[in-house]
Amino acid sequence: MTSFLSKIENNKKNKALEKIAFGEFESARGTYHLKMLKDAQTRFQSIVKDYNLEILESNDQIREIEDNTKKQLSQCLERYLISTKITEIPGIGAALGQRILKFIYKNTLTDLYRSFALNGIGDQKQLQINIWVHKYLEEIPGLLLKDFPGKEEIIIQSNDKIYTIQEQIKQKISEKSMVEKKLEMINFWINKLEKTTLNDFITARVENKGNFSEIEEYINGVFAEWEPIPDWFKEVISGETNVQ
Repeated sequence: MTSFLSKIENNKKNKALEKIAFGEFESARGTYHLKMLKDAQTRFQSIVKDYNLEILESNDQIREIEDNTKKQLSQCLERYLISTKITEIPGIGAALGQRILKFIYKNTLTDLYRSFALNGIGDQKQLQINIWVHKYLEEIPGLLLKDFPGKEEIIIQSNDKIYTIQEQIKQKISEKSMVEKKLEMINFWINKLEKTTLNDFITARVENKGNFSEIEEYINGVFAEWEPIPDWFKEVISGETNVQ
């Protein structure tokens, strides 16, 4: 009977100690700091994600500019060929060549396969045009490597646009790096604080054992009540990234 009553008393005592431990854990600075750091972690992870998306979009813009530049160079060269070389085709004079350039050519030399839509171009002339088109389609890759009117201007404009975007990417990467450094500090302290749990407080109270130094550190949190607030903590809690 005495043993049974003793167990009841011990259970009551343990529950009381568990309640105290729960209160100590909930009121510990580590608990408050951990919540604030997790909120900051979410914000800063979102910022890093946004930077990654912006950098991807900027790289996509560069690829689009490069693709458009290739098209512009091809069209510029093809217009030059039609303007200066189309009279190589038997039966095609300068006037008819200009009509082909104006009314038939749109984006590629293969448009000239429909030159028969113009008055004055019959089956024989169309056949000669097709032969001429095929000849220059094979030569265009090599001709694009050489100089031709308009090429330099297109390349300069393209390079200027790409340079501007590349500088923006460098700036974004630099800013992202600053945010990631703060996120590393946030993650370090979250991992450190999460090592101490409510069970550690309960074990210390009920069984009077455990890592008391870690519990003491958790009670103080990132910084003790009497210590100054670290600058990095102020910045991450307020949401400052220092990238302006």
